Amino acid sequence: MQLRHRFTPARDWILAACPVLLTTAGGALFFGRAVVDSIQSTPHPALVYVIFGTLLIAVLGAWAVLFQLHRDERSAQAWDRLDTPAFESALRAVHRGSPFLDAYALVAKRDRRSSDDDRRELERRLHAGERTYGERLAFPGFIAGALVGLGLVGTFIGLLGALNELAQLFTGMTAGSGSDPAAMLGGMMVKLQAPMKSMGTAFIASLYGLLGSLLLGLTLVAVQKTRHRVAGQIHDVLIDAFDRDARGALALPRLPGESEAEHARWQAVLGGIELLRDAQARALDEALAPIAQLESSIARLAAIVAAALDRAPVFLDQGAQLRELMARLCSLQESGSRELVHALQSQQQASQRLVELGVLSQEADQAAAARRDHRDAALQQSLQDCRDAFDDISGRLRTVLLDAGLPARA
Repeated sequence: MQLRHRFTPARDWILAACPVLLTTAGGALFFGRAVVDSIQSTPHPALVYVIFGTLLIAVLGAWAVLFQLHRDERSAQAWDRLDTPAFESALRAVHRGSPFLDAYALVAKRDRRSSDDDRRELERRLHAGERTYGERLAFPGFIAGALVGLGLVGTFIGLLGALNELAQLFTGMTAGSGSDPAAMLGGMMVKLQAPMKSMGTAFIASLYGLLGSLLLGLTLVAVQKTRHRVAGQIHDVLIDAFDRDARGALALPRLPGESEAEHARWQAVLGGIELLRDAQARALDEALAPIAQLESSIARLAAIVAAALDRAPVFLDQGAQLRELMARLCSLQESGSRELVHALQSQQQASQRLVELGVLSQEADQAAAARRDHRDAALQQSLQDCRDAFDDISGRLRTVLLDAGLPARA
């Protein structure tokens, strides 16, 4: 167990320092000349230096918090092996800059008249110490996001510089349009180098800002992991030391000539009295809790009533307006209902009229068809009568011709 605790700080430092150190060493070894040329070629190298300096400050701040965490972890490990009488002397060994110093001081005191209150106070101080470490890491966390912002600032500065230089280049080309085209093209190629350098500033600043944000983020992840582990360990150690101290405060000194059984009996009686006192305190708190809730409810109700009384005229005006609006809506609904009934009645009458017209039209069609059939039958009968009369006349003529001795033609 001691060997594992011995290697834990080394592992934390490796996780927190390796991203920055390996990137710095690898960049200097393999890309050192390219990095120096990129900084020298940009018209605004101060922006790159600001990014590097901000990254260095944030990394050093994160490493300082990691160092303080390991220092508090060693103090907690030392307190974990101490007996109750040694707490007061061990308090002087705790560093004055530790956020948990107040919690150590509470455990080191020997008076245990109100252990429940002290335990709640100890929990509060432990949470306050943990929040203090979170606040110390807030600035490096802000820098991790600000590095990307600095890179964007460099991007905009480079783009603005490139646009300004391009505008000057185009102005010079327009003014010298009558000169030699070859000389003008050569001059333009020379003048284009400045806008390209400005564009290089934009991309170089963004690259270094993004890379610095990633490295600082990895460092903060390792430090935050250590913070949670150390805070949990300190919490467990101090709570356990508080419980040991509270149990030791209940121990009675053994009188001369007192037997072991008598001492144990009196110790049990003292423990029962302490348990009874704690039970009475809890019962009192539980009995007072409804009263406190009732008082808060009464106060809240009084505030509501006072606010309602203050706003009573407003409520009355709003009620009158609401009643007027409801009456208007009811009248509109009634008139709309009447109009809807009239429309439905008109639609029903129109439907009945259409049905009657349809029946009359059908009867008229049937009568017309009957008349047409009667007329066709009469015409056919007339034609048949004409044919019969013509046949009769033809027969008579044929008879007359035969009687006269004239040949009859068919």
